[in-house]
Amino acid sequence: MGEVRSDPHLNIFEISGLAWATTVHKAAAVLAAEPGGFVSAADVLAVEAVGEPSPEDTRMVDAELARAGIVDAAGNISAQWVLAVWTSAFAPIKVTTVSRAGLESSHCELGLAGGRGIAVSYRRRLSRTTLGVEVAEVRNAVEISFFRAEDAWAAAARSLPAVAELHAAPSGASGFDGEHTTIPLAALPPSLQPVADGVPAAIAHARCTVHLGVAASDPGSGRIRYSAAVWALADRLYSLRTEPGTGNLSAVDVPAGDVGRDFAWRILGAREFLASSAVQAA
Repeated sequence: MGEVRSDPHLNIFEISGLAWATTVHKAAAVLAAEPGGFVSAADVLAVEAVGEPSPEDTRMVDAELARAGIVDAAGNISAQWVLAVWTSAFAPIKVTTVSRAGLESSHCELGLAGGRGIAVSYRRRLSRTTLGVEVAEVRNAVEISFFRAEDAWAAAARSLPAVAELHAAPSGASGFDGEHTTIPLAALPPSLQPVADGVPAAIAHARCTVHLGVAASDPGSGRIRYSAAVWALADRLYSLRTEPGTGNLSAVDVPAGDVGRDFAWRILGAREFLASSAVQAA
């Protein structure tokens, strides 16, 4: 752990879950002295996660943080990492992706502020029980990526299952539904008929699923803009949508690259919302 990885568009660090929780805890202690303090759900969870580590765990985490350059020789957290934790918790634009392939799921949270971004991701192993799908294990590794805002898709795509339809360039998808095939559930063939909660069978047993959420928060007015999207890769890539006016679910046959295209458009919408809020407040 405490590794630094290279990527053409990203500056990537991989540390243990305890090391990340300790990083958040250290940053919170620094920011607590600033006006307004530092109180967030992430901070509370980090403090609970750290708890009272054993002396051996403390030595291991200290060494890990030093290798990654998060703390100096005296154990003090660097200004860069204090800013990283702040951005992760309070960035005006937050993006969350949750993807699943088989019994593996990946979670990634991005924060965008001032033309820069940070992504924090981790993976979970799932298991099937009589009650459904449950979390069997959370991998003890957290990947933190630093990037320019224009490379946000590269950061998010790292956490998605390694299949071409999900990683295809956004430019390959038009985004116009006139070029897609929209399939209302009532018109589906028997092999795609709903099996539970209105979800088509082929999608319920999809190879991969992706959930995307984008939130923009205006600190001045307290207004929040949130949008979300869901995809399933079965025999082909589908975008799951509700029909305007009826609320019925439709599976829209979309081309490879649709996830990246939609990602870019939703972030653009978040930026326009914040710009509009700033103009109204002026």
